[in-house]
Amino acid sequence: MADKDKVLMLLGLAKRAGKVTAGGEMTLKDGRAGKLFCVIVAGDVSKGSTKKIRNMCEYYEIPLFTYGEKKTLGKALGRDYCAAAGIQDPGFAKEIEKRILQVNKNR
Repeated sequence: MADKDKVLMLLGLAKRAGKVTAGGEMTLKDGRAGKLFCVIVAGDVSKGSTKKIRNMCEYYEIPLFTYGEKKTLGKALGRDYCAAAGIQDPGFAKEIEKRILQVNKNR
């Protein structure tokens, strides 16, 4: 299985476990509430939305990754599309972070 598929698989598992916040506004809300261990934002999200999420992540010291597109993130989460997703579990966050870094390293 490709590393990229593993990231999406882990994201889907985390969602089924109830450990994912999906959508830009909900991700911002949960990030500000201290519930997130990492955030993934789709590469095709508007610059303004990306900036809001990036600023929140920097302020609250939440690791932020740009990964996939809205459609691929959405598919992994059982939605049509998803601009951003926050991971609420440290174990899932650590493993997803590891996989994303592997994919980026292999590019």
